[in-house]
Amino acid sequence: MRSTLDILIAVKDRQPVEPEELRLALLVMDFCCHQAEHRMRTMAEKIEAGTKSNSIVAGLQAQFSKQTIESNWTARRADPEVFLGPTNIPGNPEHDTRYDAMKTWTDKLV
Repeated sequence: MRSTLDILIAVKDRQPVEPEELRLALLVMDFCCHQAEHRMRTMAEKIEAGTKSNSIVAGLQAQFSKQTIESNWTARRADPEVFLGPTNIPGNPEHDTRYDAMKTWTDKLV
């Protein structure tokens, strides 16, 4: 079976993806989101616990972590088509043009 990254790339390239590999890749991404959220929540709590009243940087880091957690939660609860918007779905000309440009740019980095 292809790696989750390869499956994601295939989806973005509008290549065929087997339902089972797509299902498993989705589960992997769910695990990654859960793990990242847990780590960010832990970090935010530690930052807040150690924040002094004059520590603007620590407070901003904690706020950013909480906003990211909320944003991820909102994204997971949303209809994927609505959340992504039409210009961010593979097959839309605007998406494909932007994606092809990004691939060309990253190929030059390698």
